[in-house]
Amino acid sequence: MENDKSSRRRQLEQMALPVAGAGKLAETLRRQNIYRAAQTIFVSPAPLLQQVRINALLDGKVLLMPGPGLKDGFYRLQPYSLSFKELGHAVTFKGLASRATLLDQAALADLHVDLALTDCLAVDASGARLGHGTGFFDLAMAILAEMGAVGEEALFVALGWPEQLVADALKQDPWDVRMNFFCHQHGLQELAAGRQQPAVRWENLETRRIRKIELLWRLSQARFPA
Repeated sequence: MENDKSSRRRQLEQMALPVAGAGKLAETLRRQNIYRAAQTIFVSPAPLLQQVRINALLDGKVLLMPGPGLKDGFYRLQPYSLSFKELGHAVTFKGLASRATLLDQAALADLHVDLALTDCLAVDASGARLGHGTGFFDLAMAILAEMGAVGEEALFVALGWPEQLVADALKQDPWDVRMNFFCHQHGLQELAAGRQQPAVRWENLETRRIRKIELLWRLSQARFPA
């Protein structure tokens, strides 16, 4: 039987909003103090956020991205390390392998993510976010937190269109990361999430999923030695 969260997601996916206007959305984010102050930014690979990823490198920020399905882990792109014409390709899954650096555990432990950005289907005033159902953003934040790269001082921002900020409360699971802000093309709205520390919810992860993600497998081996 379909649960409330899945049903809501299906309804919102049928009302999918166009990527057109993503450039204006990226420029709105660019003007915000939380963006300007950030030195290291995690940005999801969503097509909506491609210009955000390009801007981050142009603005002198270290860009952190997940690899496909998180299987290989996380990639780092350094600012000013690529020509302008390379940027659009570099910030895609296809470009990461040749343009970015795949980070090992030691390198991740040395990172300090200031701002984590993702898209959404909807977000509510409490910071609850409804994504596309893969759970990769929440799991990515949990893994980075376990590595020491995401702490309580990190801010989480959902980006989208004004109509994606909904009045009714969205159902959340224990592992879901709540958003501190919602950014749309007209401005930035603070949400009521407060500070939080993401964590891997081992009891909710199947062994086969853990095995598919190398960093997660290594963390599990360290936490639960045979």
